[in-house]
Amino acid sequence: MNSRVRLPLIAAFAGIGLTAASAGAEAHAVPIAAPAGTPWAAATAPAQDASAHDVSARAASARAAATIARAATPPVVPALLPTRYLRGGPHFLADGRVAWLEADGQDWGIRAGIPGSQAANTLISGRLHHDSDDESGEFSDDVIASDFAAAGTMGVVSLGDVEGSIKAQVYSAGSEVRAYDLASGRFRALDVCTRRTEGFEPSPPLAAFATDGEHVAVSLCTDTKIYDATGATPIATLPTNPYRLDIAGPYVATADGGAATVRNWTTGQTVYTTKIPVSADHVGFSVQSDGALAVVTVPSPASGGQAELSWHTPADPDGTVLPVKPATASVEARGGKAIVSVASLSGLGNVVTEIGPAAPELRLAFVGFDAAPDFGYLDGRVAFGRSGCDGAGGVGLATGDASPVATTCPDLVVRRAKRTGRRLGVSVTYRPGVTEPLRVTYRAGKRTLRFSITPRPGTSGADAKFRLPAWAVDKRATLTVAHRGSPLFISQTVQRRVHG
Repeated sequence: MNSRVRLPLIAAFAGIGLTAASAGAEAHAVPIAAPAGTPWAAATAPAQDASAHDVSARAASARAAATIARAATPPVVPALLPTRYLRGGPHFLADGRVAWLEADGQDWGIRAGIPGSQAANTLISGRLHHDSDDESGEFSDDVIASDFAAAGTMGVVSLGDVEGSIKAQVYSAGSEVRAYDLASGRFRALDVCTRRTEGFEPSPPLAAFATDGEHVAVSLCTDTKIYDATGATPIATLPTNPYRLDIAGPYVATADGGAATVRNWTTGQTVYTTKIPVSADHVGFSVQSDGALAVVTVPSPASGGQAELSWHTPADPDGTVLPVKPATASVEARGGKAIVSVASLSGLGNVVTEIGPAAPELRLAFVGFDAAPDFGYLDGRVAFGRSGCDGAGGVGLATGDASPVATTCPDLVVRRAKRTGRRLGVSVTYRPGVTEPLRVTYRAGKRTLRFSITPRPGTSGADAKFRLPAWAVDKRATLTVAHRGSPLFISQTVQRRVHG
């Protein structure tokens, strides 16, 4: 079920005077003023006498050329459905499609599709209302929380609004939980809560909710209410107001304070309770239709503790700690197994894996560093969201292959681009694991110079110095740094004005 609540190398090139000083990179330059659009290439040292320096320079150049050749191999990129501002999900629907919630400051929508095989369709869409009166100081703003649950043909979202008077310092904030029939687009308001304050602007009340496709559990301000697939009136009420919950069959799991409780909502009886460590900074859990509960606890960094995944049942409420270390608090419980995200063996990204008390670990899908915390799972398939380098993202689908794929942004940042006389200093940072050459393009007027910086393994930044020709000194210039993509990282290009 699913639930929500959040350069030591110095190279000598004839006529260039290029040097490189680095926090972990090699720098190369092409000593030509190339017109814009000229294919990028790394320079090679000219053949002269076979001195030790020349041999070293040729060896370094050969290594650079080999690295460039490897980087030129097209990266394996999963077929992603594009998203804008992914806010919740993805989750699997009854027809095998993947659904998610996306929103910006003006619009929101529930979209669905099958990554790699079809385009996404907008199932539900809405517009957020913003209104203000500068003279009276009164305002009204719609907001949409990053809360979304979906299963079967049902999608559940929470909508909120904040309004008030700045002059009078009186405000109100409300939340509404809606269940949508994703086939027809019809919705029903399940629960509403409004709070009023004086002196400070409140946030909309937080809602905890979940669905198994047949029922919806909602907790907003007061008790936990259970709804069936079509009605807007609760069919059961439980005396608890948790910050997280999940539902499957006749069981509801709730987290409140330092405990997770599993109840049979059809009878109202508590089946069992298990403690949650006080040091837990993030908690995730998922309940099965037989009452089994998978719990993930991620401690705060200050506690020095370890993240844990435990499996609990009505017969064993204390549970069993399973031998994996979760990387996030997201978890699904299916078929006697827990599905969680863990660090990959290389440490370069995360992998979704399944494991159970009687089932060995099976790694299902590589999702990289930049995957959204939530993921969907259905019969060995994993749906995941990825945030791109430019704020946009995508939803991908993996089917039992945990081999690394290009899902991670290299996080390029040009910290410095300064020209001092004919010397250009460049400082760039990147995500650890980036080792492919970075293309550096210097544009002054209508002329272009192209360089390269090759990160060294284990580093997260590099400082490089290049000597410029005379024509490039007294003109306004921009610097572009690009990563072409690799089997692990997606492509990225960043730009910065050159100072000096």
